[in-house]
Amino acid sequence: MDPLATAALARFDEIHDDLRRVVRDLHGEALNWRPGEETNSIYVLVTHLLGAEHRWLAAAAGRPIARDRAAEFRAQGPDPTDLLRLLDEADTHRHRGKR
Repeated sequence: MDPLATAALARFDEIHDDLRRVVRDLHGEALNWRPGEETNSIYVLVTHLLGAEHRWLAAAAGRPIARDRAAEFRAQGPDPTDLLRLLDEADTHRHRGKR
């Protein structure tokens, strides 16, 4: 694999680990809180980041994907369980693609 691609994929791992550390102990109120009317919650930001990441990686591989971007901005949850699952799924999918 190209060294630049390898470094970029490793950076995704680091970012995902950082996100896990931030969200894993937060409750729903903190995850869904928005500091202002025109801002996004942590829950939305993580969901949107993973949707964008998946789209970019699919495009780089020449694979189209279906994505409901608007739904990413409505994402909410009672706890970090689904966000942690999405991070794990993104890691699994990305590492499967390196083979």
